[in-house]
Amino acid sequence: MFGWDAAFIVFLYWTENLVIGFYNILKITLLKSEHPAGHLGKLLAIPFSSLHFGGFCAVHGFFLLTFFKIGGGPGEIFSEQSWPGHLIFLQMLFSVIKTL
Repeated sequence: MFGWDAAFIVFLYWTENLVIGFYNILKITLLKSEHPAGHLGKLLAIPFSSLHFGGFCAVHGFFLLTFFKIGGGPGEIFSEQSWPGHLIFLQMLFSVIKTL
């Protein structure tokens, strides 16, 4: 339909995930709390959500690059020095975005 191929539709779905993730982090940031513990919870929830949802988007983007051979392939994602620990998922996410 409209001359779109499967790669473009999956890429569009992937970018929609990024928008939804950003919107949810914005909602967490703007959430009002009457107790100081609520603000501490927000400070913990934002990095937790960013790492886990960023990991999902990074792996999904990696498969998108691999299966549809978009943006030079997956070799460019791992060409840089790896970030420590779970931050590798955010590195993958930034690399996938940069590759596209």
